[in-house]
Amino acid sequence: MVFNADTYLRPSDQISVWQAAQNINAGRYTDFKKGAYLNVYPFQIGIVTFERLVAMFSKNITFLYFLNLILKLESMK
Repeated sequence: MVFNADTYLRPSDQISVWQAAQNINAGRYTDFKKGAYLNVYPFQIGIVTFERLVAMFSKNITFLYFLNLILKLESMK
């Protein structure tokens, strides 16, 4: 189910958050500049921080889907 999921993130908040996380991990802080995504939507910094941790293990979006499935199943116990 997870491995057959579409790995294309449509242009929306999800792709902006994922790209911001990867940019920060690479030492590029351009998303905080005036008018950039995290400057306009600072409330997304929490999810960016979480995705930065995820991106340290894998840059493949399928890994994020799999992790989401694991966390969801764990919360249903």
